[in-house]
Amino acid sequence: MRTYFALAALALVACSASDPTSSSSTAAVTEPAPAAKALPVCAYPEGPYGFKVGNVIPPDLKWDGVVAGGSAVTYSTNDFFDCDGSKGLNAVIFDSSAEWCGACQAEAQELEGFIRTTWGQNGVAVITLMMEDLNHKPSTDLALAKNWASKFHLQNVPVVLDPNFDFAKGTSGTIGLPYNVLVNPRTMKVVKVPYAPGAGGHDAAIDALIAANQQQ
Repeated sequence: MRTYFALAALALVACSASDPTSSSSTAAVTEPAPAAKALPVCAYPEGPYGFKVGNVIPPDLKWDGVVAGGSAVTYSTNDFFDCDGSKGLNAVIFDSSAEWCGACQAEAQELEGFIRTTWGQNGVAVITLMMEDLNHKPSTDLALAKNWASKFHLQNVPVVLDPNFDFAKGTSGTIGLPYNVLVNPRTMKVVKVPYAPGAGGHDAAIDALIAANQQQ
């Protein structure tokens, strides 16, 4: 069950998920991960830009964070743009989470399992964007990203800081956390929002997206 986040007041409305402490370490797997600052082989798609289904994710978003092992890195939207499949990406999940969010912690425990059994071999990349710390405050402290990656043994999921709540822009009222956005890396268009992974990492939306891009 999701934790709910009030955009206007920036306050918790309801929280029902438990606070897991950690998950068992998973073996390293080969997941198609975007290379930071990689040059695109074709021009980034034109808009309309936005975060609703059918919109193109804006090209100018950047986030500071960490990759596996805790090394600092800056990611941009362009790193996930794979117009011809040369990066091996068939789907991208932008996962907006908060350190205080129990439901986000529960999801974080599942990500490496999904990558190991389903997503990695099918070209699904995941990036976690940390919106707030334990005190419900936006943070630019890289320790937040490092601690989240370490706590949940995220070996194939970069964790970055998103104090501007980028993917929440254009929404109103309350949103459920984690707030996932499924994106097609060929076009950078939003496929489904909010997106909730199915059992074992399989569901109609992501399976159809993977199949379509593998056929190209």
